[in-house]
Amino acid sequence: MPKASEQKVKYEILAAVGPGRLFEEGGLADLLFDIPYLFLGKIIPPIGVVNEILRKGTVDAGMSGGCKWKPFRVDRTSYAKLVADLKKLGFRVVEPADWVTTHSDWYPWCAELVWGIPALESRQQWAEILELHAQREAAIRVGDAQLAASLLLQVTERCGNHSRFINEHRVVKPKLPLFRRPTSKWRRRQP
Repeated sequence: MPKASEQKVKYEILAAVGPGRLFEEGGLADLLFDIPYLFLGKIIPPIGVVNEILRKGTVDAGMSGGCKWKPFRVDRTSYAKLVADLKKLGFRVVEPADWVTTHSDWYPWCAELVWGIPALESRQQWAEILELHAQREAAIRVGDAQLAASLLLQVTERCGNHSRFINEHRVVKPKLPLFRRPTSKWRRRQP
């Protein structure tokens, strides 16, 4: 995979609901800002999390949209420039827990820092939901409609429990500044 440097990154923003897409070209920060749920607060993800995301080439957040790009990775120099750019926007480096190595780890860890939601429990609950969803998809593929329906009920129940868990633990006022996409200085639309 090529390394990112000062050059621009071409990527596609997937529509939040329904068909549609928008082609973009911008710096590394632009791409990262457009990835749904990467930045909950103004916390800079570690290079390992950034590269885990960039190597995928896509993040699809369903009804929240997503992004697609040609997979790549950043080197330490490019990452240092990203960190410097983000710090100018009020972001800060907070050393994550040792278990935070992926995008799916990053979000619950940030949610604990920003909203007080216990990260490890939230992460475990979400992993169970994803596993049940995968089992449901497998049941659909083999044509077991009864098992698929049963698993869908379990997924729905676990999602409700997870929502209640979040609501019970979420503080009213964020503990750290929330992320808001920077002004147009950071974004150029392509025709």
